[in-house]
Amino acid sequence: MVLCESENDDTVIAYGAKPSVGGQSQRIIFREHPGMDCIVHFHCPPKPTASLPIRTQKPFECGSHECGKNTSQGLEQVAPGIKCVYLDNHGPNIVFHHDLDPKKVIEFINEHFDLSKSTDQVNREAL
Repeated sequence: MVLCESENDDTVIAYGAKPSVGGQSQRIIFREHPGMDCIVHFHCPPKPTASLPIRTQKPFECGSHECGKNTSQGLEQVAPGIKCVYLDNHGPNIVFHHDLDPKKVIEFINEHFDLSKSTDQVNREAL
């Protein structure tokens, strides 16, 4: 665990280790999508039957300001109370409000993602 203090939109002070830069991108997403305050992100591919908005991830450092802007611009309403964008060959960002029944998020994930694989595994197999 790392204690992180935010000085402003561009500066995070970490005590103990290097923090994830994800906090920077999350601020952008929450600011541009009022009412959303939770993000689920993991590294696995969509199921072949999934119909999701897709954006490229490759040009951006995961969690950077540019990544946050890319994610925010790609988010679409995919189910009641759930917005999502799939970062190609990387993984989804699923955004929702904390009052949403967690079962709805779990159902969405189970319906749209192949949790038996990781994108690392898929990307290695493609080589």
